[in-house]
Amino acid sequence: MRKYIRIILLSTVLLLLKSEGISAVTPFDNHVDLGNGVIDDQVNRVLWRKCIRGRGTAGLNYTDCTTVSGPNRTSDWATALAHCNGLNFGDGRVWRLPSVKELFSLVDLQRGINPPYIQSTLFPDTDIGRYWTSTSSFANGNSPASNSSGSNDPKQYIQDLGTNNAQYFTIPMNTRYRSMAYIVDFRTGGIVEKRKSDSDGYVRCVSGPY
Repeated sequence: MRKYIRIILLSTVLLLLKSEGISAVTPFDNHVDLGNGVIDDQVNRVLWRKCIRGRGTAGLNYTDCTTVSGPNRTSDWATALAHCNGLNFGDGRVWRLPSVKELFSLVDLQRGINPPYIQSTLFPDTDIGRYWTSTSSFANGNSPASNSSGSNDPKQYIQDLGTNNAQYFTIPMNTRYRSMAYIVDFRTGGIVEKRKSDSDGYVRCVSGPY
């Protein structure tokens, strides 16, 4: 029997999610597919790219997310920022990398044990993995030089891969906090810090609020 996914979130991130008016879990009935590669979140009044970076057919304004095209699907943090800022579909919208609050609003924990934890009708063919946010770690100093049980830094969360096959993820050890950014992991619905220089983060862009 599969074990439940256990997630230990950073307390500072929880405070962020409760602030500035963005719900932790958005009612997806209020998300509308505009049919042009854009999903309209009418609760938080932002627009999402339907396809992640590196997916979609250009001739269909990137609405066919089954197609792998364009740039690599993963990148480092600086490349992710530049990618979203450089999007131009001729509609006057300004695109950007979402904050951790915004991206976490797409986490759908009602999917049971079936990742990715996102509404798959609205956001099809979402690669299972960790997605960059624009939110840098704001702590001073370095992360601890040794691992812990999870009750202290580095914080950890557990990904369930079946019986006796869990994987543990922690923030990088002995690393400057300011050199890290928050990611949202749609494999588990968790949030953790990640080195900005890591090149294996996925990217979904947002526009607004409008």
